[in-house]
Amino acid sequence: MTTKEEIAVLLAEFWKGPTEERTEQKDERMNVLSPDPGWSNYIYYSDALVKSDWVLDVTDVLDKIFSVRPIAPDGGA
Repeated sequence: MTTKEEIAVLLAEFWKGPTEERTEQKDERMNVLSPDPGWSNYIYYSDALVKSDWVLDVTDVLDKIFSVRPIAPDGGA
């Protein structure tokens, strides 16, 4: 399974309303996998990426997460 596929599975599980213990485990895994340190903002604090039928648009969230480009350690110089 690729990183992107694993993140997609985790996002779908988040949206189903998992138990608190499992959520903590998934949060930790997402923190390791996601290139975007703000990934949780897209599912916990915004409904911008939720479809009209209240289903999380996993594809849009993945696009958002993977659009982040890390800053080079030397400042990009």
